[in-house]
Amino acid sequence: MRSRKLSLDTPFLVCIAALVVYLVLTPLVMLLWNSLKTTPPGVPGPLTLDNFANAYFDPTLYPLIANTLIFAAGSTFFAFFFAFLMAWLVERTNAPLRDLAYVIAIVSTIIPGMIASIAWIMLLHPRIGLVNLALVQIFGLSEGRSSIHSMVGMIFVGGLRHVPVMFLLLAGALRSMDPSLEESAATCGSGNPTTMLRITFPLMLPASAAAMIYSFINGVESFEIPALIGIPVKIYVFSTKIYLAMHQSPPDYGVSAALGVTVLMITACGTLFYVRILRRGERYVTVTGKGYRPRVIDLGKWRYLGTAFLFSFLFLDVVLPLLALVWASLLPFYQVPSMRALRSLSLASYVTALTYPGVLNATKNTLILAVTGGCVTMFFAAVISWIVVRSRVPGRRVLDFLAFAPIATP
Repeated sequence: MRSRKLSLDTPFLVCIAALVVYLVLTPLVMLLWNSLKTTPPGVPGPLTLDNFANAYFDPTLYPLIANTLIFAAGSTFFAFFFAFLMAWLVERTNAPLRDLAYVIAIVSTIIPGMIASIAWIMLLHPRIGLVNLALVQIFGLSEGRSSIHSMVGMIFVGGLRHVPVMFLLLAGALRSMDPSLEESAATCGSGNPTTMLRITFPLMLPASAAAMIYSFINGVESFEIPALIGIPVKIYVFSTKIYLAMHQSPPDYGVSAALGVTVLMITACGTLFYVRILRRGERYVTVTGKGYRPRVIDLGKWRYLGTAFLFSFLFLDVVLPLLALVWASLLPFYQVPSMRALRSLSLASYVTALTYPGVLNATKNTLILAVTGGCVTMFFAAVISWIVVRSRVPGRRVLDFLAFAPIATP
């Protein structure tokens, strides 16, 4: 009976593993192969390192690296500041309505990065942004003072997009962490800031580092925000430079592949650190009684400020961008809110969009892609997780690494 089970399971597991290897390694092999050729994909040609020489000796490469690292690191630290304070307020304090932070984090993931970038351009564009137009009318300025088209603007929007996932990671770590050391510090007379800096944050170091590295990798790979906000003012990162190299005439496939390999090496280093931290995280775990919950910190009159901080993220990441999008969608042309603009509101843009050729077909394709892709991904993730955790199949650790490797692939 046991041998029959193994004979039925083994071919299935082998097929799943082989398919995962194919799906992961094929694009990597194609990327490396095309980075060593000067001819277009599919056209035979000699192997050479000219693409890497052209890419690495290009004087624009080093500002490109600097911009990419500044954007990724800046958005990561901005997101960590928001996410850590939100997680601490939810899991350790008596801020009113704090449990709604989980709903806020999930709701904010509904808005794609491209839509969020467009919304913030509508708000903070130096010439047509709603905020700048309002400031010009209120204070009689000649032009708007703030502009989203800058490195600061890219970091701001990118950081907001990373907060939800980072918050969920940090809040889960805080909830499962043994709070006895925090209780001991409070008993010894340490104040809340001292306890958070000297006890809570060191215990959270593995989870914090893992969340920050994950955010940094996503920042290096990000395309929508740098493309919409950075390209108009010639602030390029690796992803936008690769995009422009592929869309020039003729396309420079070799240099774009060489740049892609460079990004891959950066993200692969980050991914290795991420995996290393996750595997060593148990060293920071302490054991306590089942169901034990920490003492809730009474913020006193500051508890309402904590709630305001939680909802400030909802306002910045969801409410304000959605209001800008809805306002623009109801107008025949873009203008600052006023009584005259209110009289121009109509649903004509929605009628045009719904009757526009290809919209229904695009909607159908989007639903098919989302549902099918989600189901297939969940199936593969479940099977691979079972193989790695529950089985004794040789090479399962390699399969675990290959399943995680796409995070490093831009």
